[in-house]
Amino acid sequence: MNTHPESRFMRMQRGQAMTEYWPTIPAAIAVLVGAGFLVQFIVGSFSQTADALNNCITTEEVAGPDNFSSNGHSVQTNSTTYDADNNRTTFSFQVTSGGDHAISHWTLGLPLEFQNYVVAISDGDNTNPTTEWGFDPTTGITGLKFDDGYSGNGGGNNNNDPTNHEVQFCTYNLNLTYGQTFNIRDYVEYKDNNLQSQPVDWSQVSFVYTGAGANDPTNPPDWHLNDYNNGNSVTVSAADDAPGLGNHGDGEYRIYIVRNGEPQFDDHMTVRVSSDPDNNLVDAMCSTQSNGNGNGNGNSNGNNGNGNGRPRAIPENITKARYTPLSSEVRIVTVTLSGQYEFGTVDLAIKAGNEFWVGDITAPITRIDNQNNNGESNNSGGSSGGNDHNSCLNN
Repeated sequence: MNTHPESRFMRMQRGQAMTEYWPTIPAAIAVLVGAGFLVQFIVGSFSQTADALNNCITTEEVAGPDNFSSNGHSVQTNSTTYDADNNRTTFSFQVTSGGDHAISHWTLGLPLEFQNYVVAISDGDNTNPTTEWGFDPTTGITGLKFDDGYSGNGGGNNNNDPTNHEVQFCTYNLNLTYGQTFNIRDYVEYKDNNLQSQPVDWSQVSFVYTGAGANDPTNPPDWHLNDYNNGNSVTVSAADDAPGLGNHGDGEYRIYIVRNGEPQFDDHMTVRVSSDPDNNLVDAMCSTQSNGNGNGNGNSNGNNGNGNGRPRAIPENITKARYTPLSSEVRIVTVTLSGQYEFGTVDLAIKAGNEFWVGDITAPITRIDNQNNNGESNNSGGSSGGNDHNSCLNN
């Protein structure tokens, strides 16, 4: 601690310094205050610019299910944006057809009044897809129906070659004993010998008991018909051989095969269930072509066949005509509506083959009324306001 008294000279020096520099203190304070205002102005300008850009195109964050899938098919939310400059909402889905039967159509449960606000719809590369607003009686869903079928596994628009060629059963009578399991697709081939090495395109054919010239209803009704058309295996039992069951005698079920759009069936086969232990399913499976060795139990057109049967034995190293899965198809489906929308959960249905599946997904549910009758913004006060569309930057 300094105990010496301050000299008169030192006090005079300090007073002189304060007198000389005092006028600069307000200026320094002003500089500091001005710098603060400058920083605030710069930060505010950047903030306003960012807000304006965000008002032009924003990516919506919406809550709800973003995916529905069943039996190899799926619809998944892809993107959602709002363009405030043009007052438009665009949302898209990724649709995958990958089941045993391709998607024939799917329906999105949008409110029907949204059809008045449609700007554009695209389905994959197709900018003018087949769509329909209303009630879908097949699935029970009301909304926007996308009707352009998909290719892929067993699909309605399958372009797999060969297509729509005449088919036949490779045996007239398929004899089964109790407990045996079979898949009816093992007993179908193309009639043209040149095509019998090709897998049958199951999108083009189906099995029936009635229709297309057939009139053989079974007891019980449509015995295993859904299994046949879905490619499922069937196991028979003594119960299938009970008196009064069948359509061509006890335990005998005649089935017909028809191509899509054809007025008459191509061929028929009778599935006969009995207790005979000597029935051989493998011997009845299809070969790729007739080799003239029919044994009288098949349907051979061969010169050496007994009766009018084709051969029941499969030659070695021959591939059966049987369902072969094709690749799946994926599309991006995009819908653009005028206006801004609140998103929520809507119904969704997928139809493929003889089946359909219903679920839900996130999509627009309510239109936010931000336009007047002239299509102009309802914001008042000229160009002021954070939501003014004219404040967006022009590219």
